[in-house]
Amino acid sequence: MILPATFESGLLLMILAFVCAGLWTSTFKAAKPYRYELYYLDFSLGALIFGAIAAFTLGSLRSNELTFSDNLLITGYRQMAYAFAAGVAFNIGNLLLMAGVSVGGIALCIPAAWGIALVIMATWDYIADLHMNAVLLFGGEVLLIVAIAVVAIAYFRNASAVAEAAKKAFLADPRVKSSKRRARSAGAGSALILSVIAGIVLGFSPRVADLARLGENGISPYGLVLLFTCGIFGSTLIFMPFMLAFPVAGTSTSIAEYFRAKGKNHLLGILGGLLFGASTLAYYVVTGTLAAKLVGPDLVTGLAQAAPLLAILLGVFVWKEFSAVATSTMPLVWGGFCLYGIGVALIAFAPVYGAR
Repeated sequence: MILPATFESGLLLMILAFVCAGLWTSTFKAAKPYRYELYYLDFSLGALIFGAIAAFTLGSLRSNELTFSDNLLITGYRQMAYAFAAGVAFNIGNLLLMAGVSVGGIALCIPAAWGIALVIMATWDYIADLHMNAVLLFGGEVLLIVAIAVVAIAYFRNASAVAEAAKKAFLADPRVKSSKRRARSAGAGSALILSVIAGIVLGFSPRVADLARLGENGISPYGLVLLFTCGIFGSTLIFMPFMLAFPVAGTSTSIAEYFRAKGKNHLLGILGGLLFGASTLAYYVVTGTLAAKLVGPDLVTGLAQAAPLLAILLGVFVWKEFSAVATSTMPLVWGGFCLYGIGVALIAFAPVYGAR
């Protein structure tokens, strides 16, 4: 199997992980008005396709060395179960995150969910290794929470400004009022609540995946990603009926709508899954290998956790999630952006400057 063994290859893979992790949710934005419940079925399929292709190509090259299939023969069943369970746990959190994105956008939901998840993971790591620098670690966690709060305030102000503008437009021309029954819509706080809950769940998934790699019979990165994506796709099929019957916003629908969707929407969903799979594989082939030591834990953690910064930029500049009528929100957005970046940096440096 192909594994990075140099600083350059490790750094390039971590940059790839950062870019793909920040980009994949934008495929959902591009597919709108495709419902997230239907998009997610394509997403999980795309992730599984990538996991399988990567395992049987890059994971099977250099047949004179250990391949991913050789590794699976010696991997314990418990480690395989951990890898699959990590995919299921991730999928629960990611489904909640995508539900939040469907009503609140990526500039709010991605930083909120990833920030909470990083706080949980960093605290977990500190408990396991008390040699980390507590001031940097917990200072970074505080900044992440403050950043989430600042971006949330900007989101609520933006929603209020948009609602006020719509009210003025209605008063100016009452004929815009529709007599049709409105579909159920999510409240302004639903996106934030869903994202916070998603972050709590997502914070545990990577540590479950780490258990799959422990010991002499630990699973390889390619086998891990394959079983991880199997967990995502398998649990999506189970959760799908509930997602369609109890939507976060709008009316309930059926799986028949999936087969009536445009081909473009299916392709965007699959592309989102491929980008996610690439990000996940790039991260796992670096961590736990020589490349991670050469790149350094600070760069590995920083690039792995900085994807929400890219999501904020895309949400603001590409998807226009903050309206022009709410000009006072932009300083808050950029303040949250900077605080989030500094928070990630402090957490990334905590192991480097810890007590020896």
